[in-house]
Amino acid sequence: MPPPVGVARPPEPPAAPAPELDAPALRELTAQLATLPTRLEQQLESQHSSLQAALLERLATLEKQVSRAGREQFKATTLAEAQYEQTTATLEMLRAADAHHTSELELLQQQLAHTRTQHQYDVALALLPIADSLDEALRAGEQLLTTTGAPVASGWLARTLGLDTPYMSRITSMHEAVQHWLVGLTYVRQRVFDLLAAAGIEPIPTANQVFDPHLHHALDLASSSATHPDGTIISELRRGYCMGPRIIRHADVVVASDACATPPEGSPTAPADVDRSNG
Repeated sequence: MPPPVGVARPPEPPAAPAPELDAPALRELTAQLATLPTRLEQQLESQHSSLQAALLERLATLEKQVSRAGREQFKATTLAEAQYEQTTATLEMLRAADAHHTSELELLQQQLAHTRTQHQYDVALALLPIADSLDEALRAGEQLLTTTGAPVASGWLARTLGLDTPYMSRITSMHEAVQHWLVGLTYVRQRVFDLLAAAGIEPIPTANQVFDPHLHHALDLASSSATHPDGTIISELRRGYCMGPRIIRHADVVVASDACATPPEGSPTAPADVDRSNG
């Protein structure tokens, strides 16, 4: 701290005189100074050697650790690659198995659909003769009723005409029985048609239809008229059936023609040419 202003600074003490060295001490100090670089070099070499040895040892340890870590990493990488390849192979196998099962399922569905269609077709072929027989029976019964006419009812007119006899009563009973029989046949026939419809089988329409060689077989020709112009169907001789776009049996029909000697285009020339392979 500087002295206050106006105050005199005390005098500094005199410096101590340097010690004087004698000659032997001076020579010893000189010798030590001369060997100092050598000793420093030796110390530095010793420290450098120790440091180098420590560094080499540490480096060797690090190399061992790195080598061990590398081997472990290689093992882990190899194991991971093997697991990845195994997983990939398993996934490919699962995909292939799934694709195979899907293909098999689609094939089975197609086979099932084909089998179902074929079964329906077989059922139709078995039912068509029954339907034909029922149609013939109904046609014959209606013709019988039309031919014999309605029976004369009992009463004073029948007694007056001499028709009120046991024989006429039997005829009346037979007429009523035939009517009931036809009603029963109609129900049975409708049941057969319901079974065919459940199997996807429908009759081929013919009433007031234009002749189509893909659907109909012309077994006979008749003169055309205002009601039935040329090329239209007049009557059906045997019913045809189809199952969707598939024709099970063509309909046998009579076709109106302006020239009866010339059959419609695409139809058989005679009944013997009609293909009855489908029943």
